[in-house]
Amino acid sequence: IRGKQTPPVLRIKVLYNLSRRIHFHTKKSTDKRTMKISQLLRSVEAAKSRIPSIKFRGGQQGQNNQGRPGGSQGSGSKQSSGSGQIYEDFQLPQRFKRQLIDAREIDAINSGGAY
Repeated sequence: IRGKQTPPVLRIKVLYNLSRRIHFHTKKSTDKRTMKISQLLRSVEAAKSRIPSIKFRGGQQGQNNQGRPGGSQGSGSKQSSGSGQIYEDFQLPQRFKRQLIDAREIDAINSGGAY
């Protein structure tokens, strides 16, 4: 395992097996460690199967847009979904368009919010 790139789940399982071999002489500590490690393994498995609840405007980067610079769709193609019509940024009414930020806001962002 040393020097190789291994997935975290495999590393945890290896550590679990090592801890069981090392601490076999004390039953209580082994049971507590076994419980903690099994809880950790369950949480890792749950995190792997988790589906994010936030849906971003541009969709998932890198799946459909590989090989296209900037991740933009073709100008003539319109995506359709079952929920309704999709508008691009340039098609939005003026009140929904993004407002440009001024130099003061840029400085605040770059300084971490401290003036």
